Amino acid sequence: MNISFTKKEILHLLVSALVIGLVFGFDDGREVFEAKLWFVNYVLMSCLGLISLAVMVLGHKWAAGRYSIKSEYNLWGISRFGFKEYQKLPVPHVSFIQKLHLGIILPLTIAVFSEGQIWLASVGMILTSMKAEHRIGRKWIQITDYEEARIAFAGPVATMIFLIILGLFFENSGANIWKTLIIMNMVILGSHMLPFPQLAGGKMIFTSFYLFVFALALTVAIILLLLFVPATSAMAMALILAVLTVIAVYFKREVLSK
Repeated sequence: MNISFTKKEILHLLVSALVIGLVFGFDDGREVFEAKLWFVNYVLMSCLGLISLAVMVLGHKWAAGRYSIKSEYNLWGISRFGFKEYQKLPVPHVSFIQKLHLGIILPLTIAVFSEGQIWLASVGMILTSMKAEHRIGRKWIQITDYEEARIAFAGPVATMIFLIILGLFFENSGANIWKTLIIMNMVILGSHMLPFPQLAGGKMIFTSFYLFVFALALTVAIILLLLFVPATSAMAMALILAVLTVIAVYFKREVLSK
């Protein structure tokens, strides 16, 4: 299975990393602003953001490759704001607006107005496509909802595994760099699990509701548990809680509704 990045994807990853860097580096924690130190911290946050985003994207690409599907990383954006024809971008008389880049606008707006105290890191999305000849031998030629959901889920799973590894490093060394990466990846994970169009959470909720419930429960549990218990215990407990959540939701939706 060949995992590769196009020049466009690399550009979008770099832009995303710069946005992440500003989100987490807007407030560098110093009482007095010093431009040089602020910039050094911003570069560090951007580099850490690039690593963190790459982990999530690699998870998406690995899953897509298993189904002979091409995945492409893009900045998160929307090309329409409704279902009617006039609600589709480019809007009339403003043809240069091809896409509203929410992955840039929302995180930076929140960072500026909160003075760096509120973090949103939903900067990118995964687009999928396929060639019929690559799907020969499979039951369905077109991409199914099941496959779309699994590809969307794989990115957050990669970040969760990365979080556990970071947790182990932090437990052994106590270095601040691991703590910073943990917090950053928690925010990235939670942000991309939001049920908004084109984000991983949004794709799952519309293609596999129970997978979304499982993924969301797992995400919340891991983020909270990592704050209080060792990494390996957090993972085990989160899995149990996520399974129980899916069972409870299924029982309420399918059994009690009859």
